[in-house]
Amino acid sequence: MASDTPLSLNQQVIYELSLYNFSPEHDFDSVVRELDRLKALGVDLLWLVPIHPRGIEMRLGEKGSAYCVRDYRAINEEHGDFKSFARLVEETHKRGMKLLLDVVYNHTSRDSVLAKTHPEFFYHDGQGRPRCRFWQDVYDLDYSNQALCDYMVETALFWARLGVDGYRCDVAPMVPLSFWRQAKKAMDELDPDFIWLAETHHYPFLTRMRDQGWELHSDAEMYECFDVTYDYDVHYFYEDYLKGKGSLKDYVDAIDRQKAMYPKNYIKLRLLENHDQVRVASLVHTREQLFQWTAFSYFEKGMTMLWAGQEYGVSERTSVAEARPFPREKVEGLEELMARLSATKKLDVYKDGSFTLYEPVQDSILTGVVESAEEMLVGLFNFRLVTGKAKLPLRDGVYENLLGGSVTVKDGETDAPLVPVILRVTDQHTEDRPFREHEG
Repeated sequence: MASDTPLSLNQQVIYELSLYNFSPEHDFDSVVRELDRLKALGVDLLWLVPIHPRGIEMRLGEKGSAYCVRDYRAINEEHGDFKSFARLVEETHKRGMKLLLDVVYNHTSRDSVLAKTHPEFFYHDGQGRPRCRFWQDVYDLDYSNQALCDYMVETALFWARLGVDGYRCDVAPMVPLSFWRQAKKAMDELDPDFIWLAETHHYPFLTRMRDQGWELHSDAEMYECFDVTYDYDVHYFYEDYLKGKGSLKDYVDAIDRQKAMYPKNYIKLRLLENHDQVRVASLVHTREQLFQWTAFSYFEKGMTMLWAGQEYGVSERTSVAEARPFPREKVEGLEELMARLSATKKLDVYKDGSFTLYEPVQDSILTGVVESAEEMLVGLFNFRLVTGKAKLPLRDGVYENLLGGSVTVKDGETDAPLVPVILRVTDQHTEDRPFREHEG
């Protein structure tokens, strides 16, 4: 893991948005107008889907893929200009928030500036034509060319000098670690607090590309240069459970394995949805289930992610290749729940406390603990809203639920709740009371 990664990133909430989907104006100014709302929601980091001009050749959808970049050092004129971008950066910082850009360093559009001016920067097929490894609307960059590495490092510094606080790096494992080392070293000299978030892969994609002879890096390798990696290594267990194809135990086992697979101070991006995945509201059946999953995503160890529209319970998948804003129909209590959850995320225990999940009950009820020497948080979630009893590693008594209401514990048990529960306890620790941990 990047040795200087601040553990406070475990306490952060990051909000991804695509300008084409965020408002009818799809410009920077429309985001500025909503910064106060996002701040009240508990957002710490704002992540913009790529803001550059998009490729036209073999364009996908109405606007083309956001990840098909024509010019790394330019702004899509439909979003604004450098002056309006600077205003967004300034207003974001005024509210104590940080701004991350989505960068796509693995490939460019087929009609990109680099494809025209530096064809030697790309992989080529047997006939000497630029080629791609996976997506057909792009050409893949070949980082064995040091001139390309130098150009992309300077590109990274270009935006950081404009006030950008971090990067979400698209398909980061497809770009050699040698480049990421060079980029991080250069960035550390400019801004040692710069945030590096890697979109790491589902294992089937990783192994498939490796089997085809390509060098792709694992999540564990990416921690050498990155502060945060995706939780795609467990995401499909979560989706399988919600689709009725897997068990809650499978998902818990996968999360447990992360503690052994990654550095002790690893940070994962905890997401229920994003622009590449289906919406969580399309997978659950009730408002109450949506609240359970929302609360769990904040409770987990790691950085919590929201995809724009998630706070409105949007169920239809949002395409970043289309200029179509998501609907804004409020789900009663959802934004308020997110604000409360963000406040719990700021408790000191989330910085470096240990994170434990216990054996699920009835394939629905899950208890977890985040614990430090000073305090512990006990989370209780009932994903399928079953009736019955739930065990808690607490002495008998009445405890305040940080999300509203209270919980009564008797003989180490409580009624399975129909609302998510997070309890803060400062006078007990799990070793004070026998409680069998899930062993995987």
